[in-house]
Amino acid sequence: MAETKAVAKVKKRWFTILAPEVFNKKELADMPAISAESTVKKLVDVTGQMLTGLARDLNRKYKLQIVEAVGDKVRTEPQSYYLSESFLQRTARRYKDRFIFVVKGATKDNKTAIIKLFYLNLKRLHHSERGAVLAKTKDFIVKEIKETDAYKLFDPNIIDKITTDLRKDLSDVYTVDKILLTKLSILK
Repeated sequence: MAETKAVAKVKKRWFTILAPEVFNKKELADMPAISAESTVKKLVDVTGQMLTGLARDLNRKYKLQIVEAVGDKVRTEPQSYYLSESFLQRTARRYKDRFIFVVKGATKDNKTAIIKLFYLNLKRLHHSERGAVLAKTKDFIVKEIKETDAYKLFDPNIIDKITTDLRKDLSDVYTVDKILLTKLSILK
């Protein structure tokens, strides 16, 4: 006969997840875990609406990494940001010209940020116009990132400000109808 082993059940405790400092450390949710140390370095997916309380941020998604546990609460830092795929498909439907551009740059606190931009135009761009738009975009984004702390980049207001300022900056080269910041991640 096969031997049976007794498995000791460990009771899990509930830990409250706190939002990053950018979002005023508000309580997001509870997660079960065996100990506080076992939660460190885990990733948590949340919507922008959970962080800001605004319905317009429902399509914004954040990955938060738990960095430390204090008592029954765990502190998080933003790791990445992205827009939901369904939102991007609905938004891009009416535009004829769509292209993606990824820019890497160093932040004010010497971390590397990777930003993915999605350009939408009603008219098709000529190859030379697109090259000029991308060259000016790279210069603009690298300069903007260099002046901002890594974790402040995740603030929805700063994300919107970057895209609107970029559209204004590109207007002398070519007027882009819409620019979306679709992904943002920080490398340590």
